[in-house]
Amino acid sequence: MVLSQYSEKELNKIAVDYFQSEKYDSALVYFDKLLAINPKDTMGYIDRALTKEKLHDFTGAIADYTRLAKLAPNEVDAYFLRAKVLYELGFYDASMIDFQHSLTLENDNAYGYYYIGKIVLKKGKEKEAKTYFKNAIFHNPEHAESFYELAQFEYDHGSLDSALQLVDKSIRFFPKGDAYLLKCLIEYRLNNFDEAINWFEKVLDKSPVLLKELLDKSKLVKKNRKDVNQFLELSTTSNYSKILLLTLQGRFDQANQLIQSLNVEHEKINKVLFLSCLIS
Repeated sequence: MVLSQYSEKELNKIAVDYFQSEKYDSALVYFDKLLAINPKDTMGYIDRALTKEKLHDFTGAIADYTRLAKLAPNEVDAYFLRAKVLYELGFYDASMIDFQHSLTLENDNAYGYYYIGKIVLKKGKEKEAKTYFKNAIFHNPEHAESFYELAQFEYDHGSLDSALQLVDKSIRFFPKGDAYLLKCLIEYRLNNFDEAINWFEKVLDKSPVLLKELLDKSKLVKKNRKDVNQFLELSTTSNYSKILLLTLQGRFDQANQLIQSLNVEHEKINKVLFLSCLIS
């Protein structure tokens, strides 16, 4: 049966089925036909734009969200989803405008406040960013990402007990590797070495690849280098802690030398050794 013989409902079902099966090229064909038949199908533009995002056609996705905004000026997703694409592409000022407009249409969208907070933070306005993250939590008391951002603020300013409480909430509502790593670093600075190692292992167990990315990119590790160096000088530091800290620093040869010098079998050391080999 050729495409023209399908009804709108059938075209939509086929397209959605392809999308859910991650066959995005095929999904796009059917969304294109659906919108050719009914160019006023608002959900069709959203679905096609999301499909284009999966295909990394971000310009096409933005175009569809823009068409939707013209067709339905009060459709919040036209602005919010376009803002997310613009944000990911690094067009922060443009995305800020869309996020702000989306909040005029739906003022209880926690993610709207969260993303504006992230943009404001990139501009160095920490106090203003904190207000947006707190607004996100006000509208969604389980907004894990905002708890994580606030935990980073407290950590950066040395308020470790407060940071610990906030990151615990972030982990409770949505466990993520970056929050596990922050928890690990906070516990280290509080001299809770066993807890820190425990959370480090959770990051590793959750995803070794994720941990590699975190160690490569995380500003937590970069900001913590001074603390790490000072911590390594403490005579009370356990060998396991030293291994972890050397690994976090990227000093894999020294970490492996320490592991070999201990000459013992231990599950924690084996995990750190595995990580060292993985990302060295």
